[in-house]
Amino acid sequence: TTAEVVRTTSLPSKSFTTRLRPKLARSTPPPLESKCTSPSESRPSVEDIRGGQAPRVGASIALHPPKFHSAGKWLQQYSACPGALKELAVFIVFTQPEHMELFKQTMACIAPEVPEDAWVGFIAVKPKAGWRRAVGAENQMIA
Repeated sequence: TTAEVVRTTSLPSKSFTTRLRPKLARSTPPPLESKCTSPSESRPSVEDIRGGQAPRVGASIALHPPKFHSAGKWLQQYSACPGALKELAVFIVFTQPEHMELFKQTMACIAPEVPEDAWVGFIAVKPKAGWRRAVGAENQMIA
């Protein structure tokens, strides 16, 4: 178990305690099992829904683990609406090719009904000075 740090702060009008959790080391998630299914063949493709016309709106989403579940659930709802598929193009940006592959595997498990062409994945080009630390406002600048 990890130790818990407790800080007590006293102000003139009240006193309160804050529990601080230590930072946990990040680890690479294991590959998913092959029990997951491929996207459903029964739904029409996005190209069939669009009828050869380009969507009017585009969304660019920066995605990294552990946010895969939230993005997968959003894609599940988005792909269930033919009007959304017709009018919105979704571009998901990853920082590493491994993350994009892991997201594809995750989608096969949590939302196999989402068509493969419901979104387009890209790998971001690493800046010359490297990625900024994802702390505070810097976290939003990366996104």
